[in-house]
Amino acid sequence: MKCSRIRDWLKIIFKPQYQLTLSEIIKSKIPYKTRYIFKEYGSHEYISLTFEDIEINDKLKYIINPNNLMDINLHEFKLRNEHETYHIIEESRGNEYKLKSMSEEIIFSGEYIYENIDIFNNIDTPDLCKIIYTTGFNKGRKVSLALKTMVKSENTKEEIVSTNNIIVFKIPQ
Repeated sequence: MKCSRIRDWLKIIFKPQYQLTLSEIIKSKIPYKTRYIFKEYGSHEYISLTFEDIEINDKLKYIINPNNLMDINLHEFKLRNEHETYHIIEESRGNEYKLKSMSEEIIFSGEYIYENIDIFNNIDTPDLCKIIYTTGFNKGRKVSLALKTMVKSENTKEEIVSTNNIIVFKIPQ
């Protein structure tokens, strides 16, 4: 019994399941350009690979430690998200915003962003909250101004009753 345990232990030490272990990461701000340096088990050789190299070659996936593969995949996922996220770089009059990601610049109005839910995933959360808050505030001011002008334009006396955020106009007869 002891001999078989010793034999199994020696197999694990001298013939590991994974031949490549992540040794170093040379980071890049651009997705798929980060270099991953792997040390080959049992030798003094190092192999430099990118995420694309690992993704294309299925044999590499079997000889790289799975914990290292998870770390690499997570790192590339964060880089892609960071690369695609838009941030406000300039605020213009008329509720227009100049948004910039690492690859492009776009100008949107606050109303356009407010109405299109698909853009929400690509804009940084604090910036998105600022845009939506400002747009909603401006819309509220326009509604308030329209109500004031409507009330002033009518020469008859009106009573305005507000319940549950619903404005009901009562006109005395």
